[in-house]
Amino acid sequence: MRAAGFKTTTINGGGGQFSPSRRSWRELIAHPSSYSPPFSLTDFTSRLTRNLNYFRMNYSIIVLFIVFISLLWHPVSIIVFLVILGVWVYVYFGRDGSLVVMNRVVDDRVVLGVMSVVMVVGLGLSGVWGNVFAAGLVGGGVVLVHAAFRVTEDFYVEIDSDDGGGGGGGLSSFVGGSSNVV
Repeated sequence: MRAAGFKTTTINGGGGQFSPSRRSWRELIAHPSSYSPPFSLTDFTSRLTRNLNYFRMNYSIIVLFIVFISLLWHPVSIIVFLVILGVWVYVYFGRDGSLVVMNRVVDDRVVLGVMSVVMVVGLGLSGVWGNVFAAGLVGGGVVLVHAAFRVTEDFYVEIDSDDGGGGGGGLSSFVGGSSNVV
């Protein structure tokens, strides 16, 4: 068991892996043919939902990087950012399975939301509300534009809407391999 009552496990069941997984940056950027404007509101919302679930960890890294760049001229805020980033790595990025707190599995979307609030409050208390707000808008805009224009038909692994992606379906389940995606 890890410190403070946290431990990580891999939950396999229902055909999927419950923990988040970082997708390849090459897959995120993709070939220019993987981008097109959405044709309808339904297409827009479908792409947004699938891409936000599929690239969730990559998008959070992008937003954190943009926030870091916005803090370059605030040394105290950079120290606060790096301390909280260490917690991010321990609780969100560094896991190979799901977070379990008091024998309950915590969904990675909840972890992402809580860590985002901790980051905003921590940086806000260091006196850079304006920078955090502006960086959040820029990061959210970048993520929104990418998620809206990235075509979802060429993903390598089929994702389920309830678990946020990871292992259900895909080629490995078709050929009889395990449902874990490495």
